[in-house]
Amino acid sequence: MSLFFTTAVIAGSVGLHIGAAYIVASIGILCTASAVVQFSKKVPSAGSFQTFIGKSLGAKHSYWISMSLVLGYVLLQAGVITIFGQWTQLIIQHYASVNIPWQIFAVVGTVTFGYLMIRGVHVSIQYTVALFLFEILVIVALGLTILGRGAHTGHGVNLTPLAPAGWSLGAFKPLFVAIVFSAYSFIGFEGAASYAEETSNPRRNIPIGIFAGVILIGVVYVFSSWTTALAFPSAAAIAKSASPYLTVGSSYWGAGVLLVYLAGFTSIAANIMAAGNANVRILFNGAREGIFFKKLSHVHGRQRTPDYATVTFLGSCLALSLVASIWWSPLVIYALWSGIGALLAIVAYLASNIG
Repeated sequence: MSLFFTTAVIAGSVGLHIGAAYIVASIGILCTASAVVQFSKKVPSAGSFQTFIGKSLGAKHSYWISMSLVLGYVLLQAGVITIFGQWTQLIIQHYASVNIPWQIFAVVGTVTFGYLMIRGVHVSIQYTVALFLFEILVIVALGLTILGRGAHTGHGVNLTPLAPAGWSLGAFKPLFVAIVFSAYSFIGFEGAASYAEETSNPRRNIPIGIFAGVILIGVVYVFSSWTTALAFPSAAAIAKSASPYLTVGSSYWGAGVLLVYLAGFTSIAANIMAAGNANVRILFNGAREGIFFKKLSHVHGRQRTPDYATVTFLGSCLALSLVASIWWSPLVIYALWSGIGALLAIVAYLASNIG
């Protein structure tokens, strides 16, 4: 999902060197992953950063980081829910020539995902994994197609997108934008830590999940952003494309671009459930520790899932999305909420590293 909607933004900041931005972001996220892993071995908890920062920097810091982290996650998911509605509208409009307001799809999607999340983490994760595998196969296959055809005729296959050419302190602003949005693409990697109380042998399995996830996604991001950059004649062409992956899919696969549309859909859906499950547990743990309303620590009588926290979290995300739609387009909402949310999450990452 992040590749679909941030590639053009990154290209507008650092030109064709999109892969280099993802390499830098991967290294930074791996450092933070190391901190999360060490904390998870010592104090595995559904609270994730709440617990880690509280144990290392104290309760006062944990309180403020918890507040900013939950707000950041709500903003991030509000952006994702918005783009889910818009992407679904785009598919229906393209293939059925019917224009249905994206807000309707956002509401239906949110209710459906919330139901699956309350039914149980195992149920929703099974759907998430299936959706994730599909999107990965499509993205990797598209990249291999680009390489097989020698990339764009103007420059062929080369390593330029992976080289940080021309980067300097004088170019801080574009670098800052590129790193924020490439790091944004990893946000949620720490979600595995939030399942500590629902995982067998969490001190062993949580670190495996975190490190494996960051490395796998990092490789996919670097490979896919590299091959996609090769498919365009220039960085300006990427930056001007509303959806670079749809442009490349149409160019290289023709009618097979349907797979790219579906990969975007499954990726956004998987994001909502995966990130939502983790974020809800942080809200639940905060309520359990008295940071948020106590009622949010309620669990479903039969499924034993944090049902009140799930409804509150997803409801807040949906409300932000719908209210913002009064003034802004879906892409503006996504960029605004996701950008602010990413900065708040990165603050929590920094605090965790300091701790």
